[in-house]
Amino acid sequence: MKHSKYPRFAVSEPESLDIHGYTIAEAENELDHFLDYLPDNVDEVRIVHGYKSGQALLTYVRTRYRHERIKQKLVTMNNGETIFLLKTDY
Repeated sequence: MKHSKYPRFAVSEPESLDIHGYTIAEAENELDHFLDYLPDNVDEVRIVHGYKSGQALLTYVRTRYRHERIKQKLVTMNNGETIFLLKTDY
């Protein structure tokens, strides 16, 4: 058996929220609640909004949604999700 000279590190998945099928109003409410009650030490979340059944949620999450904890939004290779980098000292 060959052993790697590099240790293996566990990579944890970020917290996530799936808002597929929500209206804009429902999504805003869920996003606000999710971010308001997230522990302060969480610095990244994944928002799953989908993209195949329409662009409304994708556009809303990526361009219009605002929250005091969001430091930056990252567009990933997966068009159906957006990563929020969060402030931990807000």
